[in-house]
Amino acid sequence: MRRFVLDLQDRRPVWSMPPWVGERVRAALGPGWELVEIETPSDGSGDGAGQASAAVLDAVGPAEVYAGYGIPDVVITSAPALGWVHSGAAGVG
Repeated sequence: MRRFVLDLQDRRPVWSMPPWVGERVRAALGPGWELVEIETPSDGSGDGAGQASAAVLDAVGPAEVYAGYGIPDVVITSAPALGWVHSGAAGVG
């Protein structure tokens, strides 16, 4: 099964994704995909690339897609199948 890791629960409510986002992403992915929603609050301040939580590191290993606030180096080095990353902090500055 293909994996998408969604890590957009910011510690600040104004930046945290609404509850319906995971449902819509899951519906758009279709069969053959697993969506892993990280519940641990992240820190999207600045470019958001500070560090990855233990929950992210546990989930990202087999992931093909990662969406978070910034892309910490350890996410890339821990996920050899990663082909697409998206930063919710892109364009913020």
